[in-house]
Amino acid sequence: MTRNNICILPWVSIAVMPTGNVYPCCMTTSYKSAGNVNDSTLEEIWNGERMQYIRTSMLEDKKLDMCSECWKVEEKGNDHSTRNWANKNFKHHFDLLDNTVDGKVDLNLIYTDIRFSNKCNLMCFYCGPIFSSKWDAFNKKHFKSYKPLPPISDTKHLLSSILEHSSSLEQIYLSGGEPSIMDESYTMLEMLIDIGIANNIKLLLNSNMSNKTYKHNGIVKNFWDLISQFKEVELSASIDEIEERAEWIRYGEKWDNIVETNDYVKQYPNINVQYSPVMSVFNFHRLPEMLLYWQSRGWIDKHFNIVLPAEPGFGTNADFKFLPHEFKLQTKEKLEKFMKDEVLIIRNELLFNTISSLITSMIDYNENSNSIRSLEQVSWDINLHDSVRKSQFNDIFPELNFLKTTK
Repeated sequence: MTRNNICILPWVSIAVMPTGNVYPCCMTTSYKSAGNVNDSTLEEIWNGERMQYIRTSMLEDKKLDMCSECWKVEEKGNDHSTRNWANKNFKHHFDLLDNTVDGKVDLNLIYTDIRFSNKCNLMCFYCGPIFSSKWDAFNKKHFKSYKPLPPISDTKHLLSSILEHSSSLEQIYLSGGEPSIMDESYTMLEMLIDIGIANNIKLLLNSNMSNKTYKHNGIVKNFWDLISQFKEVELSASIDEIEERAEWIRYGEKWDNIVETNDYVKQYPNINVQYSPVMSVFNFHRLPEMLLYWQSRGWIDKHFNIVLPAEPGFGTNADFKFLPHEFKLQTKEKLEKFMKDEVLIIRNELLFNTISSLITSMIDYNENSNSIRSLEQVSWDINLHDSVRKSQFNDIFPELNFLKTTK
């Protein structure tokens, strides 16, 4: 039996979103959930009808629509898909497939992607209320028809259920919102430290790197000191630009705080930072400036290691693929010159291939009507944000005058 379309995650993982919806992984959230922790226990969801269907379909080597984000990445020749990552990281658990009966398998929380809430201190332009409380508050204030998304009703019970199955945990992914300002993050991490299994667990973390400390239960605590007590920390730093450009894209960000946090984290040998800027209409053409700045700060080395640019999420109007054709060609020329000048193909083949794949994705996209509609929506959103923030987008991004924003 072939297993070309297998992903190990439905056998080893759950991903809990801030709404309480549960999925095999965070890449499948545009599709039907496996259940919701507000209505069912983790045990019920794990071997529920949806998870049984997913496992049996994969065992039959079917290519599921819900896995389309990974297929898109792999079809471009980029091996860095979530599916490939999971199959490599958890290949020692493939025997679980042989123990599956009618799509059912014992609950194995080997990898957990947990987002206790949407609590966040920033309002990134291409984010939304599911992952940002700032966006939730903004929408409530400015859109009368807006209906807030239901949160997880009992995070203590969810945390208790996860800890009950924590003995098999190998990796935990924390995101949000911003995990460094979530009470539940501190509670869970401290409990794992207290029961003596933190040194067996690898933490995967997505953070906007905007703060060092947080007041938890009335006590000021340093998030980075806390996570440094785990076996290993793979930190994905969500920084999408530099200085005032970064502050505009991720509203609420203070660049001095970003610099302070990045400089501080370097002291921990077990916290491995990877810079993962989300590429968009605002910054894809500026990738060389961003990389050279980070290099000058000593955050990345001279070969631009630990950098992995990311595509925007599905349905993002600010997707760089929607750029005007002439601007695309200018961006392509600039990026290819940078890659050649820095000899990335020799020094950093992964980064070279990633940037090349993004360029191809940008150039090959030619649905002009969709691009026009999306950029018109981006322009409308920019004008709204400028009026609320009392800012001037055109002064910060003068080269993007095709967005036709108003003063």
